[in-house]
Amino acid sequence: MVSKVVSVMEQVISFFEKERFNLLTLFIWVFMLSAVRMWTEAQLFNYPYKELSYCHVFTYTHLIVFGYTTGVGAILILKLLTKERLVKIVNLSALGGAIILVPPLLDFFVFKRTEPYRYISVNRLLEMFSSHSFDLSEFGGPGLVLELALVIVLTTLYVYVKTRSVVKTFVNFFVFLGFISFMVIPTFNPLLAFWSNARYGGLTQPVLVVYFLLLGVVFLLLLLRVCRKGFVSVAVATLHPLYLVFFVAAAVFGVLVAGHLQFGVSPVYAGNFGTFGIGLFTVFFLWLCFMFLKHVSDVRNGLLNGREGLVSSGFMTVGHVRSVVVILVVAAVTLAVNLSVVEAVLCLVALFFAWFYSLKYVRLKRFLSSVFLGVEASLMFFIGYFVPSYSVTGEHPPFEFIKTSPELTGLALLVGLFVLVVFSVASIVYYKLKKEEVLG
Repeated sequence: MVSKVVSVMEQVISFFEKERFNLLTLFIWVFMLSAVRMWTEAQLFNYPYKELSYCHVFTYTHLIVFGYTTGVGAILILKLLTKERLVKIVNLSALGGAIILVPPLLDFFVFKRTEPYRYISVNRLLEMFSSHSFDLSEFGGPGLVLELALVIVLTTLYVYVKTRSVVKTFVNFFVFLGFISFMVIPTFNPLLAFWSNARYGGLTQPVLVVYFLLLGVVFLLLLLRVCRKGFVSVAVATLHPLYLVFFVAAAVFGVLVAGHLQFGVSPVYAGNFGTFGIGLFTVFFLWLCFMFLKHVSDVRNGLLNGREGLVSSGFMTVGHVRSVVVILVVAAVTLAVNLSVVEAVLCLVALFFAWFYSLKYVRLKRFLSSVFLGVEASLMFFIGYFVPSYSVTGEHPPFEFIKTSPELTGLALLVGLFVLVVFSVASIVYYKLKKEEVLG
């Protein structure tokens, strides 16, 4: 009897594991699931952001990023425990992820819940445990609880079918229980707990965007490290992190020149840390776009030696890289839009110059390529300069969140030009020294 049940489960799993998604369709699918779940909750439970408005842009972004981060984390856990091929786990997780659309419908239409879902507070949990009155209805309905329980049970069964190991099955149960708790209770992070002071608007949305972005990047790097031996080292050699250091330095310099972001340990400054972090992530994604476009150009134009780089080493195809670039462009522009229209325009201009820099004519002209690199650095400076402050007014709900960008000054223009010249000259000198080193 047990063997028959396991056999049926294997057939079901095999169906879900079929390869249906490439990088782009996977990205679109997860976005669609997250967006539909967010919209459904907003409409059924009357969330403030149910009316589409730019003032809720941080909330939209935070919830979408939460969906991606949770998915990557779940895939990482299953990969570590089952050692199954990544493509199978990804397809199973993506198709099975459609389960997230059901809980709001169940809670509203079946269980008649009208209260919104909420992140769980650690302090409130402790109060419940101490008073022996644990009531999940404060945070979600039976439909939501059923969703979380199904995720834990189904992943546990998957691990058992794949490994036939009772130990790994129990490990998966407790790891997923901990992972889900960690994701839905962000105040496990002491800094977020401190910054979630109700007097300052509770959990500040820009901070949550940065928090889940950071978790997502960490999970993705760990996943790549586990799946492809040597991938991370080749990626580092291909992407040249030193460029990122320079780009980030230029952006931070821009923030300092603008001088409008105040930082401190008080929760009142949490929003500024959030917008600052979003600005740095925008620069991070722009750097990745810049380097991937450069790498594809070098491969196409025969400027690499031997099996140097991700494409030449066989870790990625040119098609994979192009798909990654599209995803990075969407990520960078989305984050820039969160900050302001000016930031979005600067981001688009930076992407245009990154594409122009990758053209064969520019790549083969050292002086021209150095100038374009200087332009990119100058744009990073202005992206940092225009990062808006994010403040909260009022001591009781409803709070008002105010986003303010600095004005462009003559000093900023002069410093931006200075950054352009310095980076251009530094690039020219670097290429010259490198050429002399090669010639001996």
